[in-house]
Amino acid sequence: MRKWIILFVIVISTCVLSCISACGLIEQIAGHRHTYSQTWSFDKTHHWHAATCTHFTEVTDYEEHSFESDACTVCGFTNQPTKGLEYTLSDDGAYYIVTGMGAEKISYIIIPEVYNDLPVCGIGDKAFYEPIPNAGRDATLVGIEIPDSITYIGEQAFGNCALLKSIVIPGSVISIGPLAFQGCGTLDNIIIENGVENIGVSAFSYCNSLTNIEIPSSITSIGDRAFERCENLTDIHLPNSVTDIGGGIFSHCSSLKNIRFPKDIYTIPASTFEYCTSLTSITIPDGIESIEGYAFEHCESLTNIVIPDSVVDIGNDAFSNCASIEHITLPSNIEYVGYTAFASCHKLKNIVLPNTIISLGGAVFVNCTSLESVTLPDQITYISARMFQQCYSLESIDIPINVTHIGELAFESCHSLKGLTLSKNIIHIGSHALSNCTSLESITVESGNPAYHSAGNCLIETETCTLLAGCNNSIIPDDGSVIIIGEEAFTRRTSLKSITIPNSVTTIDGESFSGAFDHCTSLTSVTIPDSVTTIGDSAFSNCTSLAKITIGNKVKSIGYSAFSNCTSLTSVIVPNSVTSIGQSVFAGCSSLISITIPDSITNIDGGAFHNCSSLETVYFTGSAKEWNSINIGINNAAILNANIVYNYKN
Repeated sequence: MRKWIILFVIVISTCVLSCISACGLIEQIAGHRHTYSQTWSFDKTHHWHAATCTHFTEVTDYEEHSFESDACTVCGFTNQPTKGLEYTLSDDGAYYIVTGMGAEKISYIIIPEVYNDLPVCGIGDKAFYEPIPNAGRDATLVGIEIPDSITYIGEQAFGNCALLKSIVIPGSVISIGPLAFQGCGTLDNIIIENGVENIGVSAFSYCNSLTNIEIPSSITSIGDRAFERCENLTDIHLPNSVTDIGGGIFSHCSSLKNIRFPKDIYTIPASTFEYCTSLTSITIPDGIESIEGYAFEHCESLTNIVIPDSVVDIGNDAFSNCASIEHITLPSNIEYVGYTAFASCHKLKNIVLPNTIISLGGAVFVNCTSLESVTLPDQITYISARMFQQCYSLESIDIPINVTHIGELAFESCHSLKGLTLSKNIIHIGSHALSNCTSLESITVESGNPAYHSAGNCLIETETCTLLAGCNNSIIPDDGSVIIIGEEAFTRRTSLKSITIPNSVTTIDGESFSGAFDHCTSLTSVTIPDSVTTIGDSAFSNCTSLAKITIGNKVKSIGYSAFSNCTSLTSVIVPNSVTSIGQSVFAGCSSLISITIPDSITNIDGGAFHNCSSLETVYFTGSAKEWNSINIGINNAAILNANIVYNYKN
């Protein structure tokens, strides 16, 4: 019998120990069981025991108070001013400021109107602030009554009060301080009584449970980011009394659907509605003169916006990433449109830019992938850098006569652009302005242009004899006007099937990831004349149909990745003018069967023949000893494993 009793005690003890949890008491294998404080929490009407585990919003024993002689007989709550609060006397000795809860943690606080025969007029900075580190587990404050004697609420006064659910701010309060209620994640009911004038910076930011709030007609000023990341806020009406709005006041309010502006606001400040992803339409009131940077950035559901004629300035990124806007009418008095103002508006199809515009920022329409047509204002003189980059659907554009400069990458990756006519007034075209224009068929420069001319559907910089851009049907002139084929001149001209490089050309240019003929996927053969001395980086890389290439006898330098991924190339002869085969020059030429290498070669860089899986034979014009003296870099297994034919004669 004694043994059975001992065994029973051991079993029970083991079960209890196995159920001890990180949160205080019990956690069964099947799931978590909350632990609760033995101290009562309460508000004005109810009391309960709050969870002490990580689920700090859970409660048990939730019941109404049972009053007797103005005190609850269960929890001891009394509907009287809270005792034990901390106070500080004002500098002039005229009133008190409540500065803290005191030693005892209290869930419901009633601030008195009078303390030590003087009025209580302020709630001090961080008076009831609760630190974040314990994720709300140390939070206690559930409710507070603010008397009519209070005139201001200090900075972070109720910051991170994770259990605070409702608050009434009396009309006696003139100013709600910065960050006053920031991070009150369960605060879902805020009543601001008429009389309050100022809402401070980030005053209600990160109040994630707030769905709506009524702003009284006494409010005149709302500080920066006042309601930032109130992610469940759906509606707000700003009364006409508001004359000063800070930046980002509704930033990342991802549920906001309805907003009404006051009539005497002249600026929509920076970042006001950024990432308001549920906002579908908005009417900007007449009288607004400026829409500042990022004001509507990433309003991804916004389909309709009305901009009044009073607006003269649209800032940087003001409507960028508004991916659902299909059409926008700019006001007739607009003068300035900022950098990337409409970038990544993927459904925007057309836009007319009024003649009142003085300045268009760089990349203003970058990545507007559905933009088909745009009318530019007559008086602009610059097409800024990246203005139409990645406007895949843009087929044509009329460049105004007054334009003198076209910035770098201005039309890069305009895949549908078929033709471009440049006036005689254009004196500067930035690098890569027409790269990756896969459908380009014609380029025309008006006669009399001092800097550029066109011939054979080629854009040529006259002074340097550089071919800047070609088309799918270009014929490079053989009159000596072209010496350099510029980097990206024919990049991604995917319909280009053949090209004749004239004897005047000395350089076929390129850069590490995009050369002169990179991704000309229909090009089948090319002859590089003896006049050429330099083949640049990636010059013919990714020409997947290129089956035959003849390299002239004067070529001295073949750049990085010059013929990489030419997957149809079966054989190639490297001339004896070349001394080094550079990094990745033939990498990925998976059909390359043979290559002729001259005895002038002293170095084969790493990866030059990487993934040349079909390479069988290397014809080397020198001896075995000379071959063995060549420095061959890493990732060249294909050439090391190939059959070497020594002393080969062409």
